[in-house]
This record gives sequence, C-alpha cells and structure tokens, in this order.
Amino acid sequence: SYDVTLTGLAPNCAGVGSLTRPLVVVSGSQSVVAFAVRCLGPGTLRVTTATTGSGIDPSFDLTLDGVTARTIGSNAVALIDLPAGSHQVGLGGVALQCAVAGTNPRAVVIAEEDTTDISFAVGCVQPGTLRVGVQVSGASLDPTFQVTVDGSAALTVPANGSVAIDVAPGQRSVLLGDIAGNCSVTSGNPVSVTVAQGTTVDVTFSVTCVPRPRTGADISI
Repeated sequence: SYDVTLTGLAPNCAGVGSLTRPLVVVSGSQSVVAFAVRCLGPGTLRVTTATTGSGIDPSFDLTLDGVTARTIGSNAVALIDLPAGSHQVGLGGVALQCAVAGTNPRAVVIAEEDTTDISFAVGCVQPGTLRVGVQVSGASLDPTFQVTVDGSAALTVPANGSVAIDVAPGQRSVLLGDIAGNCSVTSGNPVSVTVAQGTTVDVTFSVTCVPRPRTGADISI
C-alpha cells in the first residue's frame, strides 16, 4: 500500500478532495489512482486613470502584486488578463507634484471569465524649481558637491556653479553634502525654503576651503 500525492498545480488550479490518496498495488496487475482537478479561467482587469491639474505626469507604472507590469497613460484605460483571485493593483512612478487619491496600491478580486474595473484618480500641480548654487572661496577648492532635497537622490553641483531641480510645491529642505575635509559651509546647512508652483527659488551655499596639509617629508641634501 502506498500514498500517492498530486503536486505542481498551477496557481489557478485546485484539487477537488484530498490530494493524497492511498494506492494498493497487486502483483501482476495495473493499479490506478484518480484525482479531480478544477482550474479557473483568467479574468480581465480594466484599469482606468483620470489625471487633473497642471504639470501632469504623462504616464505611470502599473504594478500588479508588487511587480511593475506595464506603463499606463495619465488618462487611459488598460486591459490585463489575470488569474482569478485576489490581487494588488497600484500606480508607481508618480511625479513629486502629483498624488494618487485614496489607497495605493489597493486590493481587487478578479472573477473567472469576467471583467473587473478599478480606477485611479491623480491630481497634479505645476512644479516649482530650486536653483541651488555653491560659492567657494579659499585654497585647494573642492571641485564638486552633492545636493539633496528632502533626502532624495543626490545631484552634483560644481564649485561656483549651480543646478536646477524641479520639486513639488511646499516646504523643502536642501542639504549640501560631499564636502572635503579642508572645506566648511559658512552658511546654514541644511536650508529650509518654501517653493510655490511655477516659481523659481534660489538657494546659495557659501563654502570656505583652506590649504590641504602637505603629505610626506621634505628631504634636502
């Protein structure tokens, strides 16, 4: 007597009854064990985006169960076949000046061979611009620095130069980093500024550098 187990079912399939069944093998005869399996056909997810405001993001990433599945326009409809069951659907790649209304991502239940609708409303405002400059004086100048806004990815700004950064309107914190050991920021760091939509705000950091200490030894003969 043996126990026979059925495994490797597709996600949309399930066994009817037990997946482990006894089998009695009789010498010289053929033994058969039968399993019943039911598989659900896929359903269709219809995703609609409706975006309003100014500075509209032209497209978003459509995520399914935590994985980016495709892009979708800011005012568009996408049809996607999915296995029946519960799924997580969300919008990613949303610009800083835009916000998704309600829960994102959100749960949806796909019915077999049926169409399920889900919609996302997105509101956008025209971004503002931060123009960040660095004025450096002294000796052994540091050639470049890194600037971050609200902890975002750092951007490089050259000494005695500037960089323009589009940001969402509101209160922003600007930090100058990657400062050489022989240099120091003599102005405030970080700096808090308020950016209005469609406007440019200037932020200037003052940095002073001193000569770097000499390395090695002078030898005279």
